[in-house]
Amino acid sequence: MKSEVLGAIIAMIFGIIWVTIGFGSAVLVGLLALIGFLLGKYGRSLLLQLISEVMSALNMDRKQS
Repeated sequence: MKSEVLGAIIAMIFGIIWVTIGFGSAVLVGLLALIGFLLGKYGRSLLLQLISEVMSALNMDRKQS
C-alpha cells in the first residue's frame, strides 16, 4: 500500500508541474499576442515620432514630398 501512495503522490506532483507549465505557456502566448496588437496599433505613430525626434536632435530637416 505504501508504494501505491508514493506512486500516486509522484504522479500528482508531475501532473501539477505539467499543468503549471501549460498555463505558463498560455500566458506567454497571450502576452506576445498583446504586444503584437499594441505594436500593430501604435507602432507606426511611435516610429514616426522617434524618427522625427532623432532628426530634430541631429538638426536635420525632412525633405518635403
